[in-house]
Amino acid sequence: MVTATSLETANAAGEQAPAVDTPSDQAQRALVNLGDTVRASWPFSLDTLRINLSHCSPEGRELLLWAFQWCIDPEHPLRLDELGERVGYNQNTLWKIYSGKYTHPMSKQRLDVPVNLMKELRSFRRNELNRAKLGRKKFVMTPTAKKVFTACDLARESQSPVFIEHISGVQP
Repeated sequence: MVTATSLETANAAGEQAPAVDTPSDQAQRALVNLGDTVRASWPFSLDTLRINLSHCSPEGRELLLWAFQWCIDPEHPLRLDELGERVGYNQNTLWKIYSGKYTHPMSKQRLDVPVNLMKELRSFRRNELNRAKLGRKKFVMTPTAKKVFTACDLARESQSPVFIEHISGVQP
């Protein structure tokens, strides 16, 4: 292990300083991303949201709660700032609305969900539900892909290498 005194001693003697142990790149990336998850971008619980949004109109409250539950679902994760981009609202404004701190600047009275936000949330919900109905196909088997998989299967069976070559961008 390298200590500060061993580094000072090496430098005073004019020697090359020993390498300092550093975490691997993968470990550093893990430390940087620690806690930076989709769910962490939504610093609310459903119970807290129900309390914070109790002053809102029933439709506004329902849309905001639906968006929250949709976005934290692992099937279609969406961070708070990404939702803001999709509905055309700043992340800070959405946070104020969700935390119940969206107030009139003069009277400090809590405001209802803006009409434009409700319109955008309706559109967002309609689009997301339509996408969910279509499903997500992870891989589309094209004729070219079928030939490649067949060649690989034959190579695996015969225990021999396979060479795949083709002119780029031209269908066989």
